[in-house]
Amino acid sequence: MFHWDSDGIASASMLKEILESNGVKVLLVVPTIGYYNVDAIPLSRIKEFNPDLVIVVDYALKPWDLEQLEYEITTPVMVVDHHLNQLPEKPLYYNPVARGVPGELYPSTTWVLRELLRLEVNLRILLGIAGDRGVKAEDTPLWDTIKYVLEDRGWNWDKIIGLVELVDSNYRLGDYEGILKAVDKLISYGDNLDDALEDKEWIRKKNIIDEEVDKIIESGPDMTLGNVLVYRVESKYYIASTITRRLALKHQDNVVVVAFKHLGDGPCHVYIRSWRYDLSPILSLLLLREYEVGGKKEVVALTVDCEILEQALQDVLEVIREVLEV
Repeated sequence: MFHWDSDGIASASMLKEILESNGVKVLLVVPTIGYYNVDAIPLSRIKEFNPDLVIVVDYALKPWDLEQLEYEITTPVMVVDHHLNQLPEKPLYYNPVARGVPGELYPSTTWVLRELLRLEVNLRILLGIAGDRGVKAEDTPLWDTIKYVLEDRGWNWDKIIGLVELVDSNYRLGDYEGILKAVDKLISYGDNLDDALEDKEWIRKKNIIDEEVDKIIESGPDMTLGNVLVYRVESKYYIASTITRRLALKHQDNVVVVAFKHLGDGPCHVYIRSWRYDLSPILSLLLLREYEVGGKKEVVALTVDCEILEQALQDVLEVIREVLEV
């Protein structure tokens, strides 16, 4: 079971290739896009498959959700992740960041897998980093290593970021079949970056998303509170994270807050992103308010019922004022 973005897809792709090459039968499962709890997981499919082990990849389930997942499927659960989270009492839990290691040293789940499986740095490992850090990967302690690999393989970082946009177009359109196909496509492309960039299906999907995102980005904030920029956004696509990332890059000295209303079956979100401030304390305080929330140092995401979106936004702004004194 894996997260639906580039880091999750690339991680699942590496795991599937290794497991199948060793004769292990693999079932790929994607949780309901936009939700981060055990209720988003298709438990009936997992039970029908009757696995010996369930691996949760790049999907930050809280400890109580992990407990419930193991109880429901009566199967051991292994976690490979890099998000800030509470540390459960589980032996099969590989998340250095949850154990207190700085997130800058583990910018993606693909990087955790690289260490866990002792892999050479390949295109999919870099794809995971590009998916979660983008151009800001240059600010991480790993950049010298990344740059060495890029020069050695003749790859361009901007092109890898471009591949992220292609791969992520699958989940942004809500295309579950496309997400699953992307896992196998990355296996087939291997380290051939140019061939992956020419994938016609991905390009078509990306063009649809680009048109929607560009239209939204052109508008200004609904509210400015000091150096906090607040946007209210509506779309039928799953682009809350995309919009917030783009706006944060546009306003790098600010905190960007996006209240996102999904005009379909998806949930509503409040995203907070900043490249200047450490948002970890904000995440902790929002957990105390019993919101469904996750994230990392630079990003915090709340999943909320659309009926309480505005209230959640106000709570977020209150916590931001408290922590950052803006």
